[in-house]
Amino acid sequence: MALSGTNSLRPSSAPASTSSKTLWIIRHNLQIVLGSILLCMFCGFYMYNHFSTTYTRWTRWANEQNVHHIFANNSTQAAITQLHHASLNITLVEPTSGEQVEATTESTEKHQWEQEQERRQKNLRKQCASLGLQKNITEDWLKKYKGNLGHMLVSDKHQAMYCYVPKVSCTNWKEVFLVMNGVTTKEQVKKYSLRTVHSKTSSAKWRLNRLSTNEILHRLKTYKKFILVRNPFSRSLSTYRDKFEKDTPLSRSFRNGYGNKIHLKYGNHGELAGKKPPAGGYDVTFQEFIKYIGDHKKVKFNGGPTEHWIPMFDLCNPCAVQYDIIGHLETLALDTKNILEQIGGLPYMDLVVGQSPHGTNSSKNKTLSKYFHQLTEEDIEGIRWRYEKDFKIFGYSNERVPID
Repeated sequence: MALSGTNSLRPSSAPASTSSKTLWIIRHNLQIVLGSILLCMFCGFYMYNHFSTTYTRWTRWANEQNVHHIFANNSTQAAITQLHHASLNITLVEPTSGEQVEATTESTEKHQWEQEQERRQKNLRKQCASLGLQKNITEDWLKKYKGNLGHMLVSDKHQAMYCYVPKVSCTNWKEVFLVMNGVTTKEQVKKYSLRTVHSKTSSAKWRLNRLSTNEILHRLKTYKKFILVRNPFSRSLSTYRDKFEKDTPLSRSFRNGYGNKIHLKYGNHGELAGKKPPAGGYDVTFQEFIKYIGDHKKVKFNGGPTEHWIPMFDLCNPCAVQYDIIGHLETLALDTKNILEQIGGLPYMDLVVGQSPHGTNSSKNKTLSKYFHQLTEEDIEGIRWRYEKDFKIFGYSNERVPID
């Protein structure tokens, strides 16, 4: 039986002739090529968008690190100057009268600061526990050690307490508390002499040890408590330069009160024994001072202790007082900003941040290296011994001796 209409058995899309078949193949291949091109374009766009976003985030993170580093290692104005000359994706808020210059990025600097505070707090608790020094301040503790709280200044208005450590921006912070407690004004306190600032603070009724037991316990429990500390290596140098090198009435009194004994004993100047020292006291070398600091036999030092070189641990009881904020002189601007922000004291920022007229620049590497080159390994070991708790509890390395 013959079949008719055989073309109806061929697929409708198939070409009916050789030429038509060739055109069909070309058209089919073109569709494949065009589809591949569109797919490649889509993938390329997706990858570009993905890597562009990743690069932007990485650049933003890098900028934040740069801003943090610049502000941590420079005065505020110097940091702003650097930022103006840097190609960083940040916004600078221009200064207005009575306000501090701020540099912000899209991701908050506050989070980084809080992470660093957590690290410092964790290290403090760990070291206090490992040294067996973790304590709680109770009525019984206060009966024995209430006098140890004399370095804590109180502001009831701002519900804040601060433990001051000499040679850690303490004069500036004393000025802040004098103003916050209504003793003087911000403008007037800048005219005070060093002696006036210290005497007014020393006689103040708002030192924690001058309050009743119940008043102390209440404030320790409810007030914001903070402390500012410093690398013991640079603190010891700053103390020496301030108290024995400067030619001021205060430094002359230190040379006569402490320096003469230090010079005679640790400078091996026995031939001067019994002789009347010069009016301004003997010139004490840095090495003589450090030998005195590191003398194991003098647990309380020659001539009695003085707050200027007593370990920070002994001044501020960090294993007993639960400090909310641990500030470092090395990050003073950032820590100060956050402290004042939390206690409502930002208007006093300029009293703390900036070049202090009382400073000795003893944290600069060049200065540290110059003086520490004068010491022997035995001398440096004496610093490590005297300030062992300070190094550990406040997270400073006693191996990083400041010698280039």
